[in-house]
Amino acid sequence: MEVKDGAKTASYEKVGDKWMSGGKQMDSTSIQALIDKLRDLAATKFVDTGFTAPAVELTVVSNDGKRTERVQIGENGIAKREGDASFYQLDSNALKDIRSAAGDVKAAAPSAPKK
Repeated sequence: MEVKDGAKTASYEKVGDKWMSGGKQMDSTSIQALIDKLRDLAATKFVDTGFTAPAVELTVVSNDGKRTERVQIGENGIAKREGDASFYQLDSNALKDIRSAAGDVKAAAPSAPKK
């Protein structure tokens, strides 16, 4: 999974039962909150125009690398999927919620040393 928000890019990969980013284990609860926000994305209606430049770009690879979904979302909440000519109006809070969830992703707390 990759989230690009302006100049910031964050990538996360599931390795076994752990989420990793740049070789560091990430907090699974905060990653799950981001995934939930991505799953909640839904068009409130189809629109003919209004998409300008992407503010946020999302890429999700699933099914053991066999499926890749890419979505671009403009500041105005208009989104488009790669390979699809349609434009989608998202809920007015969708972009804010994704940015908030992405910003809340953190590294996993260090494990307590074994005695």
